[in-house]
Amino acid sequence: MSAIAGIWCTDGRPQAAIGLERMLAALVKYGPDSQAHADRGDIALGRCQMKLLPEDDYDRQPLVRADAKIWMVADVRLDNRDELIRKLGLNANIAQSSADSELLIAAWVRWGSDCLQHLVGAFCFAVWDANAQRLFLARDHVGYRPLFFHRSAHCFAFASMPKGLLALPSIPAALDEQQLALQLALVPLAADRTLFAGIHRLLPGHCAFIERAGMRVIRYWDPAAVPEIRLPSDEQYVDAFRERLDAAVHAQLRSTTPIASHLSGGLDSSSVATTAARLLAGQSRELVAMTSVPHPGFAGQISGKFGDEGPAAAAVAVMYPNIRHVLINGGDQRFMDIIDKNSLLDDGPVFNPTNSMWINAIRDEVRARGIQVLLVGQFGNGTISYSGMVALSEWFRRGQWQTLATVGRAMTRNGYASARTVIAYAFRPSLPRRVQKLFARDASLDFSLVHPELVRSMRLDQLVNAKLLTQPRDSRALAQTLFQRNEVGAARAGARAGWTIDERDPTRDRRIVEFCCGIPAGQFLAGGRTRSLVRRAMQGRLPELTLARRDTGMQSADWHLSVAAEQAGMRTELTHLEASPMAGRCLDLPRMRHLIEQWPTSGFANPKVFAPWHYALTRGLAVGHFIRRFDPDAQRGIQT
Repeated sequence: MSAIAGIWCTDGRPQAAIGLERMLAALVKYGPDSQAHADRGDIALGRCQMKLLPEDDYDRQPLVRADAKIWMVADVRLDNRDELIRKLGLNANIAQSSADSELLIAAWVRWGSDCLQHLVGAFCFAVWDANAQRLFLARDHVGYRPLFFHRSAHCFAFASMPKGLLALPSIPAALDEQQLALQLALVPLAADRTLFAGIHRLLPGHCAFIERAGMRVIRYWDPAAVPEIRLPSDEQYVDAFRERLDAAVHAQLRSTTPIASHLSGGLDSSSVATTAARLLAGQSRELVAMTSVPHPGFAGQISGKFGDEGPAAAAVAVMYPNIRHVLINGGDQRFMDIIDKNSLLDDGPVFNPTNSMWINAIRDEVRARGIQVLLVGQFGNGTISYSGMVALSEWFRRGQWQTLATVGRAMTRNGYASARTVIAYAFRPSLPRRVQKLFARDASLDFSLVHPELVRSMRLDQLVNAKLLTQPRDSRALAQTLFQRNEVGAARAGARAGWTIDERDPTRDRRIVEFCCGIPAGQFLAGGRTRSLVRRAMQGRLPELTLARRDTGMQSADWHLSVAAEQAGMRTELTHLEASPMAGRCLDLPRMRHLIEQWPTSGFANPKVFAPWHYALTRGLAVGHFIRRFDPDAQRGIQT
């Protein structure tokens, strides 16, 4: 696996290697094992390697083909190696000892940019075609690997992380204050924009052709356009789902070290972990399953969620003799230290810093055990355990009212939804927006510390209300929305750089996404149960109690204990923010001071406490800490 970078001086200046050296030096923490590059004066490509796969010892990037006319650098993990070897007609014995990058360039030589249709896995890559005088960039379908770029009149540069681009003197480290405000308000960033002015991201499922005359970006994969999958019976959907889940998990078990997995008390990580355990048992290997648990003695509950997932996870683990179950308490994690560390690694503010406390605690334990692969199930709510509620709207619009009535009654009878909720999901998406507004409650920005002036000038309250009104009309629209709002590439890169861990999510596998988007949404509500598909598929593989759960766990339920212990650190951070003009323009610092000084002593399960202190304060501190790293007028900088 690699961090990649490249620069093309489109005006012909022979200075690309100088810039590339700076970029690779900035990216070395993402690939500390080896660095290499190729250049010809006006263009240079390079990579920094971190060895995580068994075949990485054979990686010899940058790769050169066709009499030195084709160059490639790639950050790649192919999850369909065997299939690709067969399609390419390669000698299986020889190909099995080839790096993934070798298979990738063979696919490029065979199919060109159409090779993207044959790939499954995590990748971003760049190809320089000297004959065509064209640079090609691509990012994987589901956004495992990040890729950023900068374009000017004189050059084009790309890098796995923004810090690779910011290493170039010609690219100022300037933040986009409006994009910061959008992130604070939980409104998706516009298109390919980032928090850095002048730096753009290549979106998941997109590729780009760059020539001297300009740049053309193409969406080569769209979850909303996957083929329909129609099978004769409910049982066949379950069988097909199991087959794909097994394949996705199996492909992601490739490693030179033991395998670890998240294991919560819910359906997503439990399904991933138990599938991995079953597959590893056939190889006489164990799975180290990590469960985050709260401070000893904590018994809190927030909004109907259970706060201690330890007992539910233990009930899963006991079913599999090769699961070694480890309980992790993140109480020794320092809240402000996490904000600082993750911000540096991810090149962005920590989106949910209280979750990062238990996530970092698990990462610390995984690294201490010498493990380099951590399976997660973070995208499961959008794929394997999607609730299925959008089916209600589909049935209403198609006139399938008998089905709607039958399933709706079963849902209310079984306790999975109230009649009011069923009606809202069925009818509201089909109403004109002006009518929907009559039934919608105006969104409060209590969860955000964005500056009031930015709220007014950007009409953020209207944007937030519009987002809440945008309820997907079908499962494909839902998939598009989820990918827009769930950018994970930079955080995955940060985990590799900070802990030498590859976090892999089988619930985000391309085959899983295409299956869950392609089948009728009603499969997720079969029998009048939400999340019906995974409940049926995991029958016999998970405890009945887990399969029947209607509530969900919250792995940061004791967040207030860790944050309260950082009162002094929060006050110090606020003092620094008050000396940063940019922080003062973006954040409501007087409200931040009020929240710190008026720290509550109880009621943490109350939404009126939860929204301002858990969301607004912690996220505001994280964004503020990130801002002052780049504020040229700040009185006190932060080492980068």
